[in-house]
Amino acid sequence: MLKTTPLIKGIITGSLMLLTTLIMGLMKIPASSGVQYLIYIFYGAGIGWTLYEYAKSPAYTGKFGAMFSTGFRCFVVVTLIMVIFTFLYIQFNPAFGDEMANLYREALTNSKDVLPNTIDDEVKKFRESFTTRMVSMSIFQFLVLGAIFTAGWSALILIRKKMQETNQNVRIS
Repeated sequence: MLKTTPLIKGIITGSLMLLTTLIMGLMKIPASSGVQYLIYIFYGAGIGWTLYEYAKSPAYTGKFGAMFSTGFRCFVVVTLIMVIFTFLYIQFNPAFGDEMANLYREALTNSKDVLPNTIDDEVKKFRESFTTRMVSMSIFQFLVLGAIFTAGWSALILIRKKMQETNQNVRIS
């Protein structure tokens, strides 16, 4: 049987998320669609899978830190996959950045807080920093979500294990 480490599970999870993202793009499903949550379901399920398997392994210690560390090794790989994808997508699709810059221009034009003669400079700055902003947001988003999913699954598994131990002790008494 293949031993699946948190690294392998992270690669599998990240690949499913990436594939889902690509399919959504090819099918032109808008980002505002509820289908986008499938990506996060895969993310949470991948981390849950990693932690569930760890809790059944001989390496399991029953400590939150050890659980979180195992989940961390999974979600860091997922984050890396999704951030690399984000960077490559923006690099190979400059029209996406241009489209976002045009939307930013519209928002500035409709805003009463920006002087009309500064709009071009603001849009230029926005476009120049677009890739960095998107990659930074992607890193932050996937790390925070990974930490939340890992903490939640870890707590759930630890509580469940404690309840099982308590139930066994009650039956023995």
